Amino acid sequence: MIDRASGDSARAVLRALEARKASEAQALVSFHCLATAVEAAARVDVGEPHTGILLATTAMGAIAAMQGSEYGLETASLCWSTLARAGSLQADDARRAALARALHIGELIRDQRLRSLFFKRPLVRTLIEADRESASS
Repeated sequence: MIDRASGDSARAVLRALEARKASEAQALVSFHCLATAVEAAARVDVGEPHTGILLATTAMGAIAAMQGSEYGLETASLCWSTLARAGSLQADDARRAALARALHIGELIRDQRLRSLFFKRPLVRTLIEADRESASS
């Protein structure tokens, strides 16, 4: 993720691919899904939208099939933004799935202060705002 943030998406592709392979070998399913989503985003960055769409769709499906994941919300959000940037018809479904995950997590937080902080997270705010924009258009 750092490589993408610094603008080196080609290196991000390589590192994410390495992370996916390492996590597969160690049965780190949540990390594998996140690495797949990072690779998908980096692939779109470097002009490989079809590969990015395939990887993002795969990561979304895997996260959806899991009972829980410590990286689930981040993975779902990254997949949505990747699919949207790639112009995929699945982007709206991915956005709705990521938002549903965020809302479900928010419902589980009992402490009002912590719940409020959760809904102020930039990732969660982005999902909510995108949903509002989609509803208004």
